[in-house]
Amino acid sequence: MTAFVYILIYAFIAAIIVVIILKKSIVYIPAEEEWIIERYNKYHRTAKPPFAFVLFDPIFDRIRKKIFIRGDKLEIKDMKVYTNDKVSVGVSAIIYFKVIDSLKATYEIPDYKTGIIRQAKGHIRYKIGTMVLEDAILGRKDIKKYAEKHLGEDITPWGISLAAVEISEVDIPEEVQKALENRAIAERQKKADMIKAQSAYEVAKKNSETHKIKLEEKIHTLEELSKVNPTGDANMPMNFLLGEKYLEALGSLSSSDSSKFVVYPSDLQKSLKGLFTMNAIKEDSDD
Repeated sequence: MTAFVYILIYAFIAAIIVVIILKKSIVYIPAEEEWIIERYNKYHRTAKPPFAFVLFDPIFDRIRKKIFIRGDKLEIKDMKVYTNDKVSVGVSAIIYFKVIDSLKATYEIPDYKTGIIRQAKGHIRYKIGTMVLEDAILGRKDIKKYAEKHLGEDITPWGISLAAVEISEVDIPEEVQKALENRAIAERQKKADMIKAQSAYEVAKKNSETHKIKLEEKIHTLEELSKVNPTGDANMPMNFLLGEKYLEALGSLSSSDSSKFVVYPSDLQKSLKGLFTMNAIKEDSDD
């Protein structure tokens, strides 16, 4: 084998090595990412857009982390939390955030996504732990505000901006759900009974007032008619009242389908006479 052949072989190997080095040295960075590059295991620089291709030393440099710099989100699914009244609920949440400082997001915390989820869970768990079950179910906005306030304070030093925390679900056990439904039904029935009782009270009150007015009118009538009694019969007011009662009783008996005959009292004539006489006197006094 001649020297020329050896030279060709060496040249070919060298060309392959150069291609490999160039391939590893020129890297493409997506527009939504920033790369933290280290040299000798220390921070060297941040490769960021708009430069799509970056020269990279594959021997001495390494990519420490690729940071997604556009809006991102993390999900918490069915986290078990106990309320203040010792009821277990399942909470699901979505955390919206954005990395605004790639350097801090890399070196201030080992894994910022894990840290965000850990801190969010802690704040949600604490807030729900101070609430009874009904407040936890109906108070998603309160949980959201508390988590946003404290989580935002936690992750700002990491170079991360919190956009929002959404409490997507607060699930309760089936037996608790049934108990709440039964209690709601009982409360609605209680409210309906109270309304019904109030209505009955108003009707009874109105009837009582009407009866009182009629009774007062009747007493007043008897008093006035007694003063102008031309016959001098002391029993005439009593006969007047008996006449009214007899007429009411006779009307009820005569309207009954089962009534075949009616027994008239012996003093009916006297009572009716008193009734008609007193009515005649009332009409004269009214005139």
